[in-house]
Amino acid sequence: MSTYRQVVYMIMDYLKNSSDDAYYNPDHVLFLVNHFRAYVLKSKYENGVAHPSDQNYQTIHLTLEEVNAVDGFPCEGKYLRTVEEVPDKMGVGICSVYAADFLAEGFTWVSPQRFRFVGYNKWLRNTIYVTKGDDGHLYLKSCNPQLYYLKDLNLRGIFSDPQAAAALGQEDAACEPLDIEFPLEDNLLPLLMQYVVKELQGGIYKPQDDENNASDDLSTLAQFIRSYMKTPMRKQIEG
Repeated sequence: MSTYRQVVYMIMDYLKNSSDDAYYNPDHVLFLVNHFRAYVLKSKYENGVAHPSDQNYQTIHLTLEEVNAVDGFPCEGKYLRTVEEVPDKMGVGICSVYAADFLAEGFTWVSPQRFRFVGYNKWLRNTIYVTKGDDGHLYLKSCNPQLYYLKDLNLRGIFSDPQAAAALGQEDAACEPLDIEFPLEDNLLPLLMQYVVKELQGGIYKPQDDENNASDDLSTLAQFIRSYMKTPMRKQIEG
């Protein structure tokens, strides 16, 4: 999987080869990369026919705290709430919650409107209900009192802001934002880069491959990407 640095500099190098007198801001390229990532993923997977590749997913780690179900009224019950705000998840793929202990299964997503009415059925006592509140935090409740011994959990999904998700990821995450892995499957990368290049060059278009063969004929950009990933420049950027 490529890093943000590789993707951004591939685009900038391609643009530089196309025009020597143009200047492109890496921060603006980075913004467009995230924007068109969401666009190409929705275009391919929003209809639900295909399942997104694992390369599009990220896993974030969240810490839990106990809060009153009704603020200021401790006798009204308790919830668990994530300390961190959770990035918005996209409407593609499956978002899953899991923990590395006996509560690894039984998480059920519900809407905020339904959340207040669940968690009281003794026949479903092992079910843990999860929702995302208007404040951006996840809330959990269950009939099972053992839920409240849970201190943290993991959330895996496809997020609208992959950089915000990466900040909540592994402890050994990259220190530099550009060194974060770019969560997009390899076969969609040339298409995303074409959108970014055309946007920066002053026009959006929808690439089409009308040739019925086994080759990627969308543009010379695909060939540029493949050759770029084998060049010493890539090694210099990674280093």
